[in-house]
Amino acid sequence: MGLDASEIEGIAKGIYGEAREDVDDPPGTVALARRILGDDAVRPAFIDNMVGDAMLVREWDRWIIVVRRRLTFERLNWVVGHELGEWALRKEGYEEDDRETIANGVAGALVMPQTIFARMFRANGFDLSWMAAEFIVPEGAVALRVGEVTGQPVALVTPKRIHRRDDHNELPANDDLRRLSRQTLDAWHPVTAVRCRDAANTYAFRLSA
Repeated sequence: MGLDASEIEGIAKGIYGEAREDVDDPPGTVALARRILGDDAVRPAFIDNMVGDAMLVREWDRWIIVVRRRLTFERLNWVVGHELGEWALRKEGYEEDDRETIANGVAGALVMPQTIFARMFRANGFDLSWMAAEFIVPEGAVALRVGEVTGQPVALVTPKRIHRRDDHNELPANDDLRRLSRQTLDAWHPVTAVRCRDAANTYAFRLSA
C-alpha cells in the first residue's frame, strides 16, 4: 500500500480531531460524518440499484455520503467510515490505485480506535461476536483489526475474496485457506478457524495458540 499503518492511523485520528470527538470514546461514523460534513450529510439513496452500499458524492461545494436503504447498523457504521476515509484521502490529494484498500484501513481505525481496541482485545481475546457488538461492526472487520492492531497474522476468507493481515505469510496460502474453510479442523492443527456468525461462509483464520 502507498501508506503505512501509522499513516492510516494518523488519518483516522485527524478525522476525529476535525470532528472534535474523543478517539477513545467513538461516537460512530455517522456522527463523525455529520460533525464534519453537516447534519444532513449522510442520506439514504433514492434508488435501490445503486452500486455498492455507500458512495461519496459531490453536491455543489460540499461532499455528502449516500447510503443504501435498510443496511444493518453494523454495515452502516462500516461503510460510512469507508467513505469518510475516501473523503480524507481526496482532501489530501491521494489518488493511488490502492485508495479503496487504504479507505478500508481508515474505516477500521475509525470504528475501532487503536488504543481502546487493544485494551478490549487483551481483556476478551479473539471473541469476534462480543467485540463486534461493542463496536457495532461486522465480525470480519474485527478479525482484520486484530491483525492491524496486534500484528498477529489473520486472514478473512469470504465467498468472494480473501483478506490478509499477514505481512510475513505465516498463514497458509490463499488456496489452502479456501480448502481449510470447508473442513473441520482438529485441535492440534497449526491454524484455527473461527466462523463469522453474521456473514455466510465467512471464516477468520489465525495461528493456533
